[in-house]
Amino acid sequence: MSCTTLVQTQPTSISIWSSNTVGVSFTSGTARTVPITGFTQSVNPNSDFTFNASTGQVTYTGSSTRYFQVSLLFSYQPLGVASTFTSFISKNNSTSVSGMRTVITFLLLGATNYFTSNLFDTLQLATNDTIILGGLLSGTSTTINYQAVTYVINAL
Repeated sequence: MSCTTLVQTQPTSISIWSSNTVGVSFTSGTARTVPITGFTQSVNPNSDFTFNASTGQVTYTGSSTRYFQVSLLFSYQPLGVASTFTSFISKNNSTSVSGMRTVITFLLLGATNYFTSNLFDTLQLATNDTIILGGLLSGTSTTINYQAVTYVINAL
């Protein structure tokens, strides 16, 4: 009988979250990044990432270009106006809506409950590339309330 020793290296990953409720103003037809305040780090075992606690923007600081599974989970309150809202993963502060996105059309006005949504995508990140939640509103300009935002990024 032989014995095998397993050695596990620290994974390149980060998990951050914010429980703050933050209102973000949107201008109809103009995509933007979504800054959420109060982020706390849960995991960053290899210290290959940094993050901005007052916006949620995550920066990959590792030395090699790699592919990552990027997951953003968040809750938001329905709009008080009939409109369509698109959420997306913004790489390097791009406001181009591409890749994985969610689209919801608000028809029931005045609801106070929060909806939970998530975004998952595989992205290639090089040193100093950034990830942040993005949004695009079609309809009347308004403020959207976000709550319980989590980012999880894992190397593949």
